[in-house]
Amino acid sequence: MFLVLKLIALWAVLFGPLTEPTEPVAPKPVPVLMYHEMGQRGGRYSMTPRDFERQLEDMRRAGFFLINLSELLRGDFSRVPAGRRPVVLTFDDSDPGQFRILPDGRIDPLSAVGILEKYRREHPEFGSGAAFFIFARDGRGSGIFFQPQRWGLLDAFCRRYDLSAKGLGWSGLKLWQAKLRWLVANGYEVGNHTVTHADLTKLDPAGIAREIGVCQLLLEEAVGERDKTRGLSPLPWGLSYPFGAVPLGTEEYMLCREGDFGGRRYRFDYAVAAWGGECPNPATEEFAAVRWRIPRVEMHAVRGGGGLDTRWLTLYADSYIKEADEGDFPLRNLLTASLASLSEALFTWFAPSPSLGLEHKWTTARLAELDSGLRRPLKRLPPPPAYF
Repeated sequence: MFLVLKLIALWAVLFGPLTEPTEPVAPKPVPVLMYHEMGQRGGRYSMTPRDFERQLEDMRRAGFFLINLSELLRGDFSRVPAGRRPVVLTFDDSDPGQFRILPDGRIDPLSAVGILEKYRREHPEFGSGAAFFIFARDGRGSGIFFQPQRWGLLDAFCRRYDLSAKGLGWSGLKLWQAKLRWLVANGYEVGNHTVTHADLTKLDPAGIAREIGVCQLLLEEAVGERDKTRGLSPLPWGLSYPFGAVPLGTEEYMLCREGDFGGRRYRFDYAVAAWGGECPNPATEEFAAVRWRIPRVEMHAVRGGGGLDTRWLTLYADSYIKEADEGDFPLRNLLTASLASLSEALFTWFAPSPSLGLEHKWTTARLAELDSGLRRPLKRLPPPPAYF
C-alpha cells in the first residue's frame, strides 16, 4: 500500500494532477418575460389564452422553472430543481384578461391567472409565481383588472376560495381589492405601474410622485403596507416604468425609487424596464447595475413587431424541445445558434422604438451616473388634487 501511495505521489509531481482543473461555471442569466393583454390576438401587446398556454408548455418542455421576482432579487434559487432553469413572468397594465372572475365565483380558466393555476396543479415540476404590475386607471382603483362589481360576484369569489379562513376577510372590500389579496396570498406578487400610465419622462417631480404615490396607496390599502401586512406575506415593492421610459433628471429618477406624496411615504426595492433582453444573474456584478431597470423580454403571440415568442427560449435551455408544432421554424437550428448571436438579436429586436421618443433617453452613461449614489433629501410634495 505504501508503494502505491509513493507511485501516485510521483505521478502527481511529474505529470500534474490526475484530472484537469475545471473553470468555475459563470452564473447564467435569468429571462424575465413581459406580458400584457390576454384575450384576442389583435395587436402587438395582445395574445389569446391558447397562445399563452402554448408558451408555458414551451417553457416547461424546455426545462424552465417559474420563480418570483423576489426570489430573483435575493438570488434564491432553492426551489429550482436540478437540471431546470429559472424564469420570471411579469404582467403589465392589470388587463381584464389577466384575472377575471366568473359569475359562480371561479377564476376564469381562460384568464392568465386561471392558466397559471392550472399549470400549478398539473405540472408542479414547472414551479409557480408571477408579478402583476398594476395600472390603476383612476384614483379609486376601479380600473384594476377592469371587471364591474356586479351583485353577488365578490361574495361568490370570496366564499369559493374561503378568503376569510386565510385571514383575508372581505367585509367592505371591492372586487379589485379581493383579487389583489388573493394574488398575494397565493404566492404571486404585485407592483406599481402608476395611476394613469403617464410617460414619467414628461412630468415634473410633483407629477411623478402623484402618478406613483396614488397607485401605491391603492396597492397598500388592498394588501397592506410594507411592515403591516394584515396576514399577507411581506412584499418587495417594485415599479414598472410606463412605456419603459426612465426619467433622467436626478430628482425625477430618485422619485422612481422613493418619495413622499400627500404626507405618505413610498419606497421601492427594484424597478423593471420594458426591454433589454435577459437579466444578469444576481450572483454577478452586472445585476447591481440593473436593479433599478431590470431588463425584460417582451413576449408576443408570434415573432415580429419588436418582440419574440417563446421559441427563442430554447437557446437558453440545456435540453431541447423534441417536438415542434407545424409551422414552427426549425428548433434544431435554433439550438445550434450561439449566445453571441442571441445577444445581437436581442439588441436588434428590443431597440427602443423612436415612436416612443426613447432613443435619446436610454443612455447607459447617464443611468450609471444616477445609480452611482446621487441621493438628495426629497422635499415634501403637495397633497393630491380633489379628484383623487
